[in-house]
Amino acid sequence: MSLDVYFYGTEACPHCGGTVKDGRRDYQSNMTHNVHAMVNLACGNKDVIWHPEENGITKAGDLIPYLKDAIREFIAAPEKYQHLEPDNGWGSIRTTLPWLKEMLDAATEYPDDIVEVSR
Repeated sequence: MSLDVYFYGTEACPHCGGTVKDGRRDYQSNMTHNVHAMVNLACGNKDVIWHPEENGITKAGDLIPYLKDAIREFIAAPEKYQHLEPDNGWGSIRTTLPWLKEMLDAATEYPDDIVEVSR
């Protein structure tokens, strides 16, 4: 089981003027659920990546401070998270850190994109 994260480009709705997806997918990634607890803890116990809709996250730019915090945490204190790595080896700080960095790069490049996840 895994998490898929998507960033979709936006445009103004011609009918209501609101923001809607324009059909362009600017970012897509996948990560095992085995790292969920570790990432959640590194994000300050805010489940912003797995459940953005429950945490007021609608745009990719909303994730930036949480991604920066998680990356900083994994680099500064990996021992704090190592006990959360699964015994089966599917998901580790070593594999999660590049995933978070890639997502941060995409969120920085496309801050106004709509965030959607599939769990």
